[in-house]
Amino acid sequence: MFGFGRSRNAPMPFRVELRAEDPAALDLDWCYTDRAERLYRTGQRLLGRGFFEEAAEVFERATRYDRAHYEAHVGRAEALVMLGRTAAAATLLDEVLERYGRNALLGAARGHVFLHEGDFAEALQCVDTARELDPAQAYPWIVAGEALLGVRDGLTHAFNRFETARACAVPWPHAELRVAAALIEWRQAEHAHALLEAQLPKHSDLPLTWVLLGRACDALGRSARAREAWQTALQLAPDLPPARYALGWRRAAAFQWYRLRTGWRRLARKASAAAHGRNAWTS
Repeated sequence: MFGFGRSRNAPMPFRVELRAEDPAALDLDWCYTDRAERLYRTGQRLLGRGFFEEAAEVFERATRYDRAHYEAHVGRAEALVMLGRTAAAATLLDEVLERYGRNALLGAARGHVFLHEGDFAEALQCVDTARELDPAQAYPWIVAGEALLGVRDGLTHAFNRFETARACAVPWPHAELRVAAALIEWRQAEHAHALLEAQLPKHSDLPLTWVLLGRACDALGRSARAREAWQTALQLAPDLPPARYALGWRRAAAFQWYRLRTGWRRLARKASAAAHGRNAWTS
C-alpha cells in the first residue's frame, strides 16, 4: 500500500526519520485499520453471542492494529464490565482518555464504568459531556439512559434517552440488547422482559438474547421460562459461560432447597413422633 509507484526494495523515508521507540513510529507500525475493523466486528459478534472473555481479547487485538479505534476500546471496556472487572475497565479507559483526550465514545464508556463503581455524579457528568461532543452517536444516549435508571423517578427520562439513541445517525451494535441488559441491571426486569420478547423475531439467533431473557424471567419469578431460555442459549452455543453458569446455579440452588425442605420435614416428623409419645405416656 505504501510502496505504490516505488521499487519494492526502496526504503521508506518516514521510517528513517522516526526512532523505533517513538510513539508515533509505533502508531505507524500498528495502524492497519482494515484488520482492526475486521477484528472489531468479530469482537462485536462474540459480544452479541455472550462470549465476553473472548470478545475482550479480540477487541484488545484490534487496538494493537489501530490504537485510535475508539469503538474497539469501548467494546473491550463493555466486555470487562460484563465480566465484573470494573477496575480493569477504569484503568483501560483512563489510559486511552489520557492519550487521545476528549472523545464522545470514550467519555460515555468512562461514565458507564463510573456508574458501576457507584459514582452517579461523575457518571452523569461524563455522559452529558459525551452527548454534547457528538449528539449523533447512539452509545452516549444509551449510557445516559442507564445512568438515569439509578436515579429516583428517572425511568421515564431513561426511556426518552433510549428512544433518542434509536433515532441517532450512528447506531451502536446490538443496541436493544444493551438496553435490556441495563434494565435488568437496575431492577427493571418487567420492561426488559417486554423488550426482549419483542426482539426475539429479530435476534433469536443470538445466544445473548436468550441469556438476558432468562435473567429477566428469573428476576420475575418465572423459573420454568428462565430455564427454557437458558437451555435455548446453550443449544445455540453449547460452551456459553453465562448460560452454563445460570443453569448450574439454579440446579445447585434447587438441590440446596431440596435438602432444606427434606431436612425440615424430617425434623417435623421427629417432633410429631416425640409429641405423640409424650401424649401416650401421660394418658
